[in-house]
Amino acid sequence: MSFLSLGMLLFGLTAAVPVLLHLHHRRKRVVTDFSTNRFFTEAIQRAQRRLQLRRLLLLLLRVAACLLLAAALARPMVDWGGIGIGHAGRRDLVVLLDDSLSMQAGGDEGETGAVSAYDRARSLAVQALSALAPGDRAAVVTLSGRPVAGGGDAAPGLTADVRRLADATAALPPAEAAGDAAAALARAGRLLRHSDERARLVLAATDLQRGDWRHSAWPPPPRPTAGLLAVTGPPPGRNVVLAGLRFPHGEPVVRQPALLVARVINYAPASVEADVVLTVDGAGAEQRRVTLPGGGETELDFPLVFEKEGEHRLAVTAAYADALPADNTRYRTVRVGPPPAVLFVDGPAAQPGAASAVFYLERAVRALGGGDPVLPVALVSGAALGDARLDEYRVIVLNANARPPDSAVDRLRRFVTAGGGLLLVCGEGADTEWFNRTLGPGGNGAPGGPAPSGLGRVVSRTAPRTPTRIGEIDMRHPVFERLGGVREGALAGVVIHKIYAAAPAPGARVIAATDTWQPLLLDRTYGEGRVLQITTSPVPDWSNLAQRKVFLPLVSHVLRYLAEDPGPPPAGETGRALEAPLEGWEPGRKAAVLLPDGSRAAAAVRLRGGHPVMHLAAPHVSQAGFYRVLTLEADDAEKARGPALAVNTPPAESVPGRLDPAEAERRAGAWGLRVRGAGGADTDDTLTADLLERSRVRRGVWAPLLWVVLAAVIVEPLIANRIVRSEP
Repeated sequence: MSFLSLGMLLFGLTAAVPVLLHLHHRRKRVVTDFSTNRFFTEAIQRAQRRLQLRRLLLLLLRVAACLLLAAALARPMVDWGGIGIGHAGRRDLVVLLDDSLSMQAGGDEGETGAVSAYDRARSLAVQALSALAPGDRAAVVTLSGRPVAGGGDAAPGLTADVRRLADATAALPPAEAAGDAAAALARAGRLLRHSDERARLVLAATDLQRGDWRHSAWPPPPRPTAGLLAVTGPPPGRNVVLAGLRFPHGEPVVRQPALLVARVINYAPASVEADVVLTVDGAGAEQRRVTLPGGGETELDFPLVFEKEGEHRLAVTAAYADALPADNTRYRTVRVGPPPAVLFVDGPAAQPGAASAVFYLERAVRALGGGDPVLPVALVSGAALGDARLDEYRVIVLNANARPPDSAVDRLRRFVTAGGGLLLVCGEGADTEWFNRTLGPGGNGAPGGPAPSGLGRVVSRTAPRTPTRIGEIDMRHPVFERLGGVREGALAGVVIHKIYAAAPAPGARVIAATDTWQPLLLDRTYGEGRVLQITTSPVPDWSNLAQRKVFLPLVSHVLRYLAEDPGPPPAGETGRALEAPLEGWEPGRKAAVLLPDGSRAAAAVRLRGGHPVMHLAAPHVSQAGFYRVLTLEADDAEKARGPALAVNTPPAESVPGRLDPAEAERRAGAWGLRVRGAGGADTDDTLTADLLERSRVRRGVWAPLLWVVLAAVIVEPLIANRIVRSEP
């Protein structure tokens, strides 16, 4: 017998009350002999004995009523013996089947061809379902959230058609998605909430991969359960993973050199050799043989030149026989656009015939292209900015001495707010009062302009022995990250003679400063656009920046950073819903998605902020690769509408870390799960027998106890009344 509310047994202490009252009310009689009563002594003694017996019965009745009430309040459950000996049809079994990507690993070291952890888990689940008796109910809950036909999370509750559920489980392939044990336990709790007086059993078959049994607290079961947590295999150990693809120098531009960096992780302790293959738009582009260090990561550089504008599909694969082949390939889409057009806005020269800052910047752009500008450029004066068509440009370079009219400044603000890039060069001839009033970040309730900082006084240092140099660089910023290790190299030789004092606005970021703590280069997001501000000038009177070799690549990366679209192309993860914006999609038109294996799936078209968005449900996102959005009238992928979407496997599933079994048993204590190993000494039959041995039909007996207490309460006054009337 067990109790659901063990603490209520303390109510049984009230049984001492009738005992104390009984002892207190016992009469101490004084015996006096009378000669006339001696003939009645025997009759009186017989009556007294009957009264004592009735009082004892009354005491026992009162004590029993108190004890039975305490027992009823504690809600006792009585085991009726093992189900296997004649009590069939009284079990509810929920199987937590770990079908996540890590379960595809096989063997202790992930040998190819070995029985995978998922094969063991699925076999154990089918064995447990097959051992159930008629009348038992069951459900299968997957850690990836996939429904299993015939029960569990595909049906409103547990199913009695256990044979159909076992067949569906046996045919269920592994998933390439991540697992969530906490969510699966929550679903199991909801299924067992209404099991009433049935035996509640849980079988969890898993590899205990830390990514699945992670951080989130396990929800407690709504009712007491019993079960097993069967560890069916280790997480992937000998595993090579393509962890990421990136363009460190910014998004590619058509017919210009670009660099793709592939990050490869080798989780095996020993180094391995693998063939790494790059494909572009489905065609092989490059293959190389590399040695991957054990327990470390490697970055491989792939130089690229895209001859066509538009969308391109990239895939990098590490050809190596390891535990999880599914994570050996990484997919990415990239949008290659034309060179961003740049508009240079210059002001009057500080001195007749002198070159301005814009002159040096425009010459740097031409030098990058060998005389022809790499980026389409145009040059106007500040007064002519109002007549320029700003929508034809991606970046505007404005000299702080240009002083365009206020109407042009308003257009400039709208240009940046809509997503354009702006470079503010502050040097010779700048009108600080005009700059702070029209372009400065504002303050004291004044509307703010796009500049990351206002301009203060000019700070000069011309002593040759103590020149001002660059002292602090934020190497995590894209501009300097793309330059590589330049802090101790080319940039270290930059000397600054004059610089404007600057106070960064809230939200602005200082990405370079002098060794005297003066902000040199500032970054700010303004609306949807980006603004960079340099507080010195490349002209020789202000700095020697234009004379350094780093000047040309620095100008190139600054303009590329300002021109590129914020955020990478849409991407997804297996096992999760996929969404992508649909530009120019006609209202009412339906959509379908071409899956990586060539099949199609229907997709929903929703409105988000007034814009159409394609939504593909999670069950259809089961493969890693490229997904293409199609109209239902389209015949092939070439007629696709909308972007190609790269979907990759979840990175957490590739990590070999496992939750400690002792920690798992401690956290699973509320579920009554015993951690056992599967395979080896613990066969499926052994684990199934152990699980079913814990099956007990438990019935609640508090209702009968309450009826007995009620009967005792009714009988007690009758007995007490008889005793009172019988007393002499």
